[in-house]
Amino acid sequence: MERMRAALPGISVDIAVDISPNMQAALAANEIDLAFLVGPITLPSLANRPLFSIPVAWIAAPGLVPEDGPLSLGALIRHPLITYPRNTGPYVELRDLVLRANLLPSQIHTSASLATIVKMGIERLGICVIPPAVVRDELAAGALRILPAEQSLSDLNFTATFAKRPDAHFVAAAARIAQEVAADWAAGR
Repeated sequence: MERMRAALPGISVDIAVDISPNMQAALAANEIDLAFLVGPITLPSLANRPLFSIPVAWIAAPGLVPEDGPLSLGALIRHPLITYPRNTGPYVELRDLVLRANLLPSQIHTSASLATIVKMGIERLGICVIPPAVVRDELAAGALRILPAEQSLSDLNFTATFAKRPDAHFVAAAARIAQEVAADWAAGR
């Protein structure tokens, strides 16, 4: 926000928080100008600027999963899984992994709230399928741990996405600023 205020004085910002598919729909309907979301979005009317990628892992409270070695997908899905809502990429990947492995479906609990997912994990309600970056403090405190797993998960790729419109030069400038901030953040982590 500081860089944007300096580069684009007088531009007002309304912040909305939602899951990526809803943000994509809002962009397509011209309800919002710019979204930071899991992308890229492959619609010809939208432009994507890459921001950063973060890995996703299997994360659980200590003692929930007693095995220490690399866990098979079958061993992981003996426990409920907790992840993003059904219409998101991470959920679809998880569901497809289970179906391709021809395993019995696991309980997959979903939430659009990362705070809720983390709390459910800490309370031993299941294995979280989320980026370790969002639970750094909980990992450091020992409230959660990354499970060693045979099955890797796709990284989440974040983009600054906006509609390609003739009047979108301020929005494109804001997306470039977001790229700069994301690059600085990635270099410092």
